[in-house]
Amino acid sequence: MYNTWIELTFHQTQQAVLRYAGDILAHGLPAGVLMIDDGWSDYYGKWSFSAERFPSPGALLAELRRLGFAVMLWVCPFVTPDTQEYRELEQKGLLVKNGRGEVHIAHWWNGWSAALDLQNPGAADWLRAQFRQLEALGVDGFKFDGGDPAHYVGAAGAATPNGMARLWAEFGERWPFNEYRAGWKAGGMPLLQRLCDKDHSWGEAGLAALVPDLLAQGITGHPFGCADLVGGGEYRNFWQNADRLDGELVVKHSAVSCLTPTIQFSAAPWRVLDPGQLGCIHAQLALRSSWQAYLEEPRKECARTGEPAVRYMEYEFPHQGMERVRDQFMLGGRLLVAPILEKGQDARNVYLPRGEWRWEGRTLHSEGEMRRLAAPGTFLVVLERLRA
Repeated sequence: MYNTWIELTFHQTQQAVLRYAGDILAHGLPAGVLMIDDGWSDYYGKWSFSAERFPSPGALLAELRRLGFAVMLWVCPFVTPDTQEYRELEQKGLLVKNGRGEVHIAHWWNGWSAALDLQNPGAADWLRAQFRQLEALGVDGFKFDGGDPAHYVGAAGAATPNGMARLWAEFGERWPFNEYRAGWKAGGMPLLQRLCDKDHSWGEAGLAALVPDLLAQGITGHPFGCADLVGGGEYRNFWQNADRLDGELVVKHSAVSCLTPTIQFSAAPWRVLDPGQLGCIHAQLALRSSWQAYLEEPRKECARTGEPAVRYMEYEFPHQGMERVRDQFMLGGRLLVAPILEKGQDARNVYLPRGEWRWEGRTLHSEGEMRRLAAPGTFLVVLERLRA
């Protein structure tokens, strides 16, 4: 997956999106899902392409499809005040109200907006109608952002702030191409859940949080996980520290994502990495491609049973003393994945459960022990389970 956010932020244009897509392919990265992020419409609630920034959206979508991309658009449950759409929705009673019976104006990261009252079937119908027009144009799905319960604090009515977040999650279930970053009691829903924006850092607000958070996400019923944007999703890090970006960190973040249900780039690897580091990204994606057929197995199992794809070691190998192991994981029941997370390191200690494992063409027999294994080209130690 590729997201235009960090490269373009609020300056999304037809020309810039096409250039981003073209650069992906020109630098040897495979086509995939392309998300056009916030800024493609004139304002919130007017869910049509800005005529000024996207003069020929149908042609854009057709060209992206020709290049091999599926296309998703960023959307939110908000409506910009003092607009035609706001007035129409207010008159119909389709906006969330406060305790005084006035429209609730939510303060969120993009300013102040009214919120659709998704308790009201008319509000959901109105929004679906906007999205159907986009689908007819060639859009495949949507990134459903802004579902944070905090935005509804101060609202009145039957639904709690958490309940409004739940309604937003339910709204997106009908689109096979979807992504969420926040939700409430959405476990078991067929939704792609991206981890919240992480810092461009090595610590527990950044890289070190990815595997533990993916594991927790899966065990709580969100099996279709995404380990944030490669390099970190906190875009202000890329603005404020543009001259201090850490290429090694980007590569090792990519290693975490490589063998998970989805890997999502936003900051352009060819811009932020040197040629050697970009070569590591290519090697990781080649590794992912080599396991692509197997990747489908745990994903299908997730859809059928709800069992996580990214699994705790203890979950797959109970009572072998691995209940505190949270920096490696099983992908389904067959692949042990251990990304190298330390700066300056190309090897790590990996806990091998009892049994036989294939690594780099060798068979390793383990009685349940720690082994130090290296992966200098990909920073990703991968072992295949042969037998218990």
